Amino acid sequence: MRDREAYLVVGTLACLSIASLSLGQAEPNAADLVRAVRASEDWLYRIDSLQFKVEGTWTHPPESIVIRRAQLKRQDPNREPDPRYDASLRPLATDSLEFAIDFAGQRLRYVRNSATNAHFLDIWDGQQLVCYQRRPDGYEQYSLELTKETIDRIFGSLSWPRAQPHSFWWAPQDVERLMGVFGKPADFRMAGRRQYRGVGCYLLEYDPCDVPGKTFQWYVGQQDHLLYGRVEDYIEYWTLDYQEIAPNCWLPLTQGYTIRSYDPSNKKRYLSVQRDARVVDVRVDKELPEALFEMEWKEGIYVVDRRSGQTVVSKHLAIPPSLLGQTLPDTMSLGIDGLGERIAGKAILLCFLDLDQRPSRHCLAQLAADHEQVLAGGVAVVAADVSARDAESISRWKQERGIPLPLDKVEGNLGKVRQTWGIRSLPWLILADKDCVVRAEGFGLDELHARIEEMTDGEP
Repeated sequence: MRDREAYLVVGTLACLSIASLSLGQAEPNAADLVRAVRASEDWLYRIDSLQFKVEGTWTHPPESIVIRRAQLKRQDPNREPDPRYDASLRPLATDSLEFAIDFAGQRLRYVRNSATNAHFLDIWDGQQLVCYQRRPDGYEQYSLELTKETIDRIFGSLSWPRAQPHSFWWAPQDVERLMGVFGKPADFRMAGRRQYRGVGCYLLEYDPCDVPGKTFQWYVGQQDHLLYGRVEDYIEYWTLDYQEIAPNCWLPLTQGYTIRSYDPSNKKRYLSVQRDARVVDVRVDKELPEALFEMEWKEGIYVVDRRSGQTVVSKHLAIPPSLLGQTLPDTMSLGIDGLGERIAGKAILLCFLDLDQRPSRHCLAQLAADHEQVLAGGVAVVAADVSARDAESISRWKQERGIPLPLDKVEGNLGKVRQTWGIRSLPWLILADKDCVVRAEGFGLDELHARIEEMTDGEP
């Protein structure tokens, strides 16, 4: 909050400076122009929410691709560089970004569809960071963290806002300290007027303290005092096509930059990449649906959980819906021959278990010892094994241990069976009445007789 209030004060002072620029000065003061530029970015601290999309391209000249390929071959001589997985080997590659920032509630959604067909989704829901990634080879993964470090540079592939250090709630910064690197208004000097990408601009220069011997340049619009270009060392940024997307909120819809890298083999600079981006579908202070900050979890995808300080890896298992009070699913889905006839007109106790797990074997042994009394109560007992064992192995195991009740093998897709029958853990008991309506589920065997009495109470 302190940073936000500070920016509001600076923005007010800068607005006064902007007003002074329009009062007839033939050649404006460089420091006032810098303040005006920076004030034009500070509306980010006055809004409650921002949502927009970006459509972008990355262009790599032939020389850049040749140099990059040679670098990769030196790193791994036995592997042929593949442009399917390294976008820097492609002459032209596209990507897209989506931003939904809740400044007031401190929530964030950031989507990246990269040039290599990888997909990334980061959600900070106010308490934790939930990430999803899908690599070009199809591998998918979730991760859970309590840190915001992976989203601290969500504007990283854009050219705006970069005229000053920014301190956002997801990436706090020491603005005063960093201002010495970005250049304070008094550090800039007027160097004349220039046309920059079709816009009449003032040319400002300053000598950054962190890059000795270099002079950086700013191109500031003569009419609107907005920043259109910055040349900093070997990077040139441009921000064009400013639109007032909300009152006093100016955003450059066309952005981009070029980076010139150094080739040690010939000791020369070369154009390594050009970034072009177009901002579309911008919304300011519009209500952000809760669903934007909720992850859609997929069954069976690995989850890397680092929230405890330790790394725990597991597969995500969706919570099946409850069947309580509902009619039993079609027993045909279990693939057990003759099951429909066995339970017709009877109450039914279904026991789903895994014979490879000790708790399931213990449950089955208890049920076998008690099944006569259960049958006497008019309840048909069905023990259904969901393990990887085949029917012959199950039959042999049953005979060796003298299990007197029917023990059947569940066939088909076990994931679908689990969801269809509401199985949340194993063993899992389901008790249904004569009308096949589920009266109890997920209870222990020590509750069985009480559950049966509740179900049959009042029946003729």
